[in-house]
Amino acid sequence: MTGKRDNRGISAGFTLIEMLVTLLITAILAAIVSPSMLTWYNNKKIDDVLSQVEGALKIAQASAIKLNTTCTVTVDTQSISASPSKCLATGTRFIQGVNANIATEDVGGSQVVFSSKGTATIVSGTSVIVIYDKDAPTSRSMKCVVVSDGIGMIRTGNYTASAPPTSSDNASSVESNCVTPSPS
Repeated sequence: MTGKRDNRGISAGFTLIEMLVTLLITAILAAIVSPSMLTWYNNKKIDDVLSQVEGALKIAQASAIKLNTTCTVTVDTQSISASPSKCLATGTRFIQGVNANIATEDVGGSQVVFSSKGTATIVSGTSVIVIYDKDAPTSRSMKCVVVSDGIGMIRTGNYTASAPPTSSDNASSVESNCVTPSPS
């Protein structure tokens, strides 16, 4: 600081140049940090929806066993619902209202039926639900939930294809692009 000095020799403040340099350094740091913060935020939204879908499937499976009934879970781009409704204790869960830029894609079908023993049957299509930011889908930001047909195991992982699945993709290619950790 080289500001104007008073009678005792103490500096009276910052110079204009010192303030501008500080402002410039702050602006440069903000420009460097902001893209990574935005990426982190979008990935966090995807992780939140992934947790919602996985949690709803696990709750419906546990409810099917507990209530000794069949529970059908439907996942679409806006909600997760169950039939009968008592299979999801909190009722229908709305995805769109929480994360407006998140979409789920499931090729050929979005219904999973859990038996009273906890086993799963995929009503149609594939057992993979892919979750991604529909405004910026990249393989780094796509996640997936897999429900094993038959045994009902529910796992999550990363979807490694370069683009989200479409209705023209076959089920085996969608399933092979969902990389889940091996059970220990």
